Amino acid sequence: MTPIHTDRRTARWVPVLLAPFLLAPTLLAGCATTDTASPEIPRADAGTRDAATRDGTARDTALRGTALRDAALRRGDTAWRTDRPDEALRHYLEAAAADPTSDVALLRISMLHETLDRLDLAIRASQVAAQRDPRKGLAMQRLGYLWLRTGDAERAAQEFTRALQLDPALWASCMGLGLAAEQRGDVTSARMHYDEALALRPTSAELLAYSARVDLARGDLPRARTQAQASLAAAPSTTGRLVWGDVLARSGEYPDALEAYHAVLDTAEAYQRLGEQAMRRSDWPAAVDFLERALRAAPSRPESTAKRLAVARERLAVVDRRAMVR
Repeated sequence: MTPIHTDRRTARWVPVLLAPFLLAPTLLAGCATTDTASPEIPRADAGTRDAATRDGTARDTALRGTALRDAALRRGDTAWRTDRPDEALRHYLEAAAADPTSDVALLRISMLHETLDRLDLAIRASQVAAQRDPRKGLAMQRLGYLWLRTGDAERAAQEFTRALQLDPALWASCMGLGLAAEQRGDVTSARMHYDEALALRPTSAELLAYSARVDLARGDLPRARTQAQASLAAAPSTTGRLVWGDVLARSGEYPDALEAYHAVLDTAEAYQRLGEQAMRRSDWPAAVDFLERALRAAPSRPESTAKRLAVARERLAVVDRRAMVR
């Protein structure tokens, strides 16, 4: 040990200056074994320090994962907008891997597959999304609409019901239950579900159009007219224009109905739809006229058009015979 050089004046202070350092091990050792009455400064034990370290590391990892996910999502969105679906899918898969707790990327993957008519893959992506975050109903709601596209109204209704159990404010799930009921031919239940959805979202153009369609099916022409007009006022859509045309045709306003149909259908399709609505009114002369026009506009129309025309002609002949007897 290097000697401490002192003079006679400082020598007597050296033991006093060194005492705290020489006694420190003894004092620290005594803290572990003696019962002291004085308060101690709380100290984190090793387990707490390790837990804090782990929590901090986990937070850092989660933040990095979120940043990577968001960046990959942006790249995927850009690729999708520029019609590069394969590249978009790759970026969305990267986003899903970067944040294993998020369902956002998987829902994007589901939507992408749906636009490419890969319904089986779209359904699978939504199922995995629902497993990742079972507390949210969005993935289940999306599954419901995918099942509707496959024609499975029962499974669709099950998913919409689960979604609403998790989040009663999901108005689109109420609407989905209405669509499922329509698909089953249950217009009474459809009316009930659309009313529930309208209570949550009264200005949805799409919902108002579906509501008008059900009113028309139930024979409530005044309400159907009101709902269809409200739908077009909210946001003109293909469904809204078609339903508005149906409302006009059922009212016997054929020229206006034809104009509404022409906004979204070609000539042959417009006349066929007009003829079908005339048949619903039992207006057989008009039905024959419109269906004949549909066939003249497109001679290669599906066989169903010719069959409807045959039925309309037969009914018209019956009406004519009855008129002659009278």
